[in-house]
Amino acid sequence: MIDEPFIRSVGIMVIAAAVFALGARAVSLPTIVAYLVAGLLLGPLTGIVEVSEAIHLVAETGIVLLLFLFGLELSFDKIRGVGGVALLAGGSQIVLTVIGGVVLCYLLGFAFVPSLVLGVALTFSSTVIVVKLLVDTSS
Repeated sequence: MIDEPFIRSVGIMVIAAAVFALGARAVSLPTIVAYLVAGLLLGPLTGIVEVSEAIHLVAETGIVLLLFLFGLELSFDKIRGVGGVALLAGGSQIVLTVIGGVVLCYLLGFAFVPSLVLGVALTFSSTVIVVKLLVDTSS
């Protein structure tokens, strides 16, 4: 049994990702930016692709594979070479993203606890973006 809406959605996402990635490379932008713009365009802005349970599962699997790939390519020599800078930059990124997310959500009318939860969630999602940029620049 073939789930036609799922296959159609995946096809649209793959085509959009390829088109936006080619456009990003033409103007020297990281492909992760192109993927984010394509996702925003297909999802929340136009509703062309709806996030079903199957699409959500594919997205989570992709993030797991991305982090796994980053772990495979990471060596102790690279960690030693950038350890202090990475610790400082990573720690600063986490703290500043949580604070920025909390302040933004609080200004939008959320209570403190939901603002804090959304700020932490924003931190995790931005960390995945940073990891992808590191993978792109290290290869």
